[in-house]
Amino acid sequence: MNYFKSLIATVAAAVCFSLPAYAAVLDFSSLGTTQEQPLPTRELITLDGVHFELRSNATPYLSANGLGVCDGLDINELCTNPADRAFDDLGGNDDIILFDFFDSTGTTPSPVNINGLSFVGLDGNSLNSSAAQVSYFLRFADGSRTAFRVDTTFADLVALAASGGIQDIIVLHIIYGGSTSGLPFFLASMNVTDTISDIPIPAALPLFLMGLSGLGFTSWRKRNKKSPYNE
Repeated sequence: MNYFKSLIATVAAAVCFSLPAYAAVLDFSSLGTTQEQPLPTRELITLDGVHFELRSNATPYLSANGLGVCDGLDINELCTNPADRAFDDLGGNDDIILFDFFDSTGTTPSPVNINGLSFVGLDGNSLNSSAAQVSYFLRFADGSRTAFRVDTTFADLVALAASGGIQDIIVLHIIYGGSTSGLPFFLASMNVTDTISDIPIPAALPLFLMGLSGLGFTSWRKRNKKSPYNE
């Protein structure tokens, strides 16, 4: 009996250790509602257990609609032109934000799964079903990558994340527009899970547990055969 209790405890521990270290929703719109502000670039940012650095061709910027890009800040570090807080091309270039995902030290890339993306327009209404164009780039933990700029629609990019198409990545680029003119937008939220287990589970563990189970059953039968109550 004690053997089976130990076996159950071992299996339960293995299952727990194989679960993601975190599952987070980065709600940029809520953060921006609390305090409109620019975000630093090339500095480690930690939100809800997710560690990342941002890069951009301008300034990553939080507002009530979510994460966008501002081309100029005033002396109070607020966007000089309130109409320029979104991903757009008002500065003469297509706005882009790059996410580099790291471990807690900020030195080692740490792959994540993006299981959800949500976008809104200048009016705060959802673009998640929109056929307007947006572009992205992905770099995966195994060294592979997409084309530098993949043109798609908001609806298709949202569906790609929801269907498991943005898994095991270390870099994500969100880019305004596409091959045709896009709509100004904000990244409202991002659902992120860690892909690395706290303790790696060996591939042979299931076979090992099956072997232990067989040995335990054999031992149990031998003990029962010797018991006087079986006579």
